[in-house]
Amino acid sequence: MTDRRFDPTRRCRPPEEWSACDRATWSKACARGSILKGSGPAAKWSPPTRRAREKAYGRFLNYLDETGRLDAGVGLVMLVSPSHIEGYVGRLEAQGVASSSIWSYLIHLGNMARVLAPEVDWRWLRGVVNRLHGGATPARLIAPHLVPLRRRIKAGHALMREAETVDRLPPLLRAGRFRDGLMLVLQSQRAFRLANLTMIRIGNHLIRQSDGYWLQ
Repeated sequence: MTDRRFDPTRRCRPPEEWSACDRATWSKACARGSILKGSGPAAKWSPPTRRAREKAYGRFLNYLDETGRLDAGVGLVMLVSPSHIEGYVGRLEAQGVASSSIWSYLIHLGNMARVLAPEVDWRWLRGVVNRLHGGATPARLIAPHLVPLRRRIKAGHALMREAETVDRLPPLLRAGRFRDGLMLVLQSQRAFRLANLTMIRIGNHLIRQSDGYWLQ
């Protein structure tokens, strides 16, 4: 049996293998602007989000190539069609991809479509995503392994309080204890992917306000 990591039908084409028009539009979308010239619509996406959306479009392109539907000279606007999306979803289902993962792929593909072809009405694709969401189920049941929310928040506050009040803690251990408590509380209030959680910086993403903190 083919290892999924090396299965050519599951490959995600990197941006350097996209069409010239897609590469140019994607580069513009990711470009940071100036006070006179605004940034591209994807400039504020985090690196993990950008990679996830590149992979989603890359896997779709690979499907088109594998099935003889890829025209290397055209861009996304000509490739993301209802018939191609229907076939792509069918391929993912046949590969045993979880319904929640298929939904995630299509969300990212939809975001790429709006960035690479903002002039197109993508409401039909949003409808596909919504229908997939309605039938999505997780690949694994995680509920039995979850620690209750209140217990997680309480544990996080206890770690931060300990870091602030226990004098015998060395500075490095104190900082680590406070960091761990803060991460517990943040993750309890809003579910983050690990990569997004670990890239949060106090003062940069977590901003102090008069009545608390704002995460941006």
